[in-house]
Amino acid sequence: MDVVFSREPFPERVVKTLFLAGPTPRGGNAPSWRPQALETLREIGFSGTVFVPEDRDFIPPVSLDGNAQITWERRCLAASDRILFWLPRSDALPGFTTNIEFGAWANSGKIVVGIPPEAAKCGYIRHVCKERGIACHAALEGALEKAVAEIGEGAAREGWQAHIPFDVFTSPQFREHLAELPGKPATLRMEMRHKIPCGGLVWLAVGVSTGPDGEAIPAEMLGMSG
Repeated sequence: MDVVFSREPFPERVVKTLFLAGPTPRGGNAPSWRPQALETLREIGFSGTVFVPEDRDFIPPVSLDGNAQITWERRCLAASDRILFWLPRSDALPGFTTNIEFGAWANSGKIVVGIPPEAAKCGYIRHVCKERGIACHAALEGALEKAVAEIGEGAAREGWQAHIPFDVFTSPQFREHLAELPGKPATLRMEMRHKIPCGGLVWLAVGVSTGPDGEAIPAEMLGMSG
């Protein structure tokens, strides 16, 4: 299992990817829940890449480049095959950023949610999950097992491919759009994905292709799969 921490370089090659979203301790006022999540993932045999939005020592930095952190998180959230939202909300772990990220990805078709029984002020999130058919797991281990099961075998991806979640990357529709792009993709990333009532996904990938003479050509793929 590979672990990529905050602001570290995005991996060149991936097969299975999981983002650990949820409240992060600020100023050492509470222990992080993510070390236990990583240990559980190792125990259940997850062999993919895990994105952890904390520093390697799990100690909140004295100073932080907020723009760099936001850019890193958005990039990894968009690229991840699944996002685990674990919400042990309390006064020490309010999860204000988590609220925004949950709202952004709630209808993406790629989130798994866990809320322990003692978590405070999670009624609205529970309501949204029920409304959209997303199970709320009471235990961290159960939520992680669900995320790993949904990822399954994943798909090997390198370079720009690593920024495309496996379920889009392996779809025939994505391959068709890819063949129609002008030039050869140099960069490509997911800009949007939205689960629609019929069960399919509407998605938008944007980036840059390299033309026959080495020129940069804007690349945009809007499609539906599933």
